[in-house]
Amino acid sequence: MSVLGEFLQIIMGGNKLEKTVVVKRLSLLLTVIASLVSLQCAINPVTKQYEFMLISTEQEVAYGRDAAPEITEKYGYYDDQKIQGYISRIGEKLVSVCDRKDIAYHFTVVDSPEINAFALPGGYVYITRGILSQINSEAELASIMGHELGHVTARHSARQISSSMSYQTVASVASMIYPQIQQWSQVMDTIFSGIENGYGRSYELQADDLGIKYSSNAGYNPRASASFLQHLEMNEKGENVLHGLMSTHPETVERIDKAKAEAELILKQTPGKQFVDNRDPYLSQIDGLVYGLGEKNGIFDGHTYNNGFYKFSVSIPQGWKKFESRYVFAFKQPEREMYATLQRINLKNNITAEQLAQKWENNKKLKRVYGKNSTTGSINAFRALYSANVNKAKATLDVLFFVRQGTGFAILTSALDSEYKQGSIYFNNIFNSLRELSEKEASLFGSRTIKIYTVKSGDTVQSLAENYFRDKTKDEEIALINGFDKNRKLTAGEKIKIPMLKGGTSIGF
Repeated sequence: MSVLGEFLQIIMGGNKLEKTVVVKRLSLLLTVIASLVSLQCAINPVTKQYEFMLISTEQEVAYGRDAAPEITEKYGYYDDQKIQGYISRIGEKLVSVCDRKDIAYHFTVVDSPEINAFALPGGYVYITRGILSQINSEAELASIMGHELGHVTARHSARQISSSMSYQTVASVASMIYPQIQQWSQVMDTIFSGIENGYGRSYELQADDLGIKYSSNAGYNPRASASFLQHLEMNEKGENVLHGLMSTHPETVERIDKAKAEAELILKQTPGKQFVDNRDPYLSQIDGLVYGLGEKNGIFDGHTYNNGFYKFSVSIPQGWKKFESRYVFAFKQPEREMYATLQRINLKNNITAEQLAQKWENNKKLKRVYGKNSTTGSINAFRALYSANVNKAKATLDVLFFVRQGTGFAILTSALDSEYKQGSIYFNNIFNSLRELSEKEASLFGSRTIKIYTVKSGDTVQSLAENYFRDKTKDEEIALINGFDKNRKLTAGEKIKIPMLKGGTSIGF
């Protein structure tokens, strides 16, 4: 019988003493819930309605401030002051017309190829360089930034945090009042997960509306939001699968229809008002923007990883299988519990490989079993062994640390203790393959950048594909990044985006 069934059976069929005890416990639980509901209410800056809120504005800002360094650690800061300053100026223009001005806002471009934008509690808004490469006007940019600003002004994160805190409190008190109800928390987890997912959907739609509202109030074309959403829909059909931006959002078609309706309503309510798209000014700002993975991320040539920016390469054994990971790369030996990953570690100061090992193991709270300085392929490195538990089994971590241009790297390999002797043969080969790339070699693995091209008379998407990529079939890819159909007629004098290999050479996507 389920816990809930036992609970009801006691109420309905137990003896008088049992009923009395349960009723008192239930009454206490309901009192706790009622107390939580009345504990704190705040007026939402957007809806102007009272809502349940367990965290203050100061706490909300603190959450965002504390999480901000982790965002930079994960994604990296895009080191281009021109584009950073531009994004901040657009952000401040939107802030001037938003519903919430009791906090300071921070707008940052992160060095990620993902097509994404997101916000932390308390005014921290992030745009990836990946999404900047797909945007085609300042108005589209403003609608996206306005969407993320809407999450902050409507206090979406704060509301979710409050809901989570209240649920955890009720579950904790309930388990003390009625011990069997501890098992029921699993059911409550499922219920609250469904509620949160539902709230997520409504939050995203509300943020869409706010993005259009803020951007149009700042003077941008309200139709730009639907335009970019249609571009997203095009991307969803291609190989460039979107990540965080669409993972929890409502269906794109629904968002497009709502955005179109909202834009037409605004245009109807503001007859004669002049809105701008600012396509050319936007394109001039992203001329030279790093496109795709970027040379800092490196690329694979067969089973060899090459990083043109940090000028090193390392090889993975033939037959090992790649898998998704938060690291630069991650591979597994297909038949055994043996792994090899590359982790990039951002550093504030240039340190030695051994100091990097100390920093890493202190952060991971691991005790070193063995360590030795070495030189591999003219790169100074430090190799260390650690003992760890993996799924209740003993394992050995064999790590090679090195520093390149002020950035730390760790080649992390691991195997169960019972397989380490055999695994060490693989690991030695991986470590010994590490070498420095020459300037000439590094240039072959350089990053691509966005080139803004002015269309000439007679140009077509197909002719540009032939001229720049020596492949007419690349016409779809050129069209996709510019947000139009490959058969669209180009107009002399208009500007479009073409991804180029650093140094001016064209390359396919």
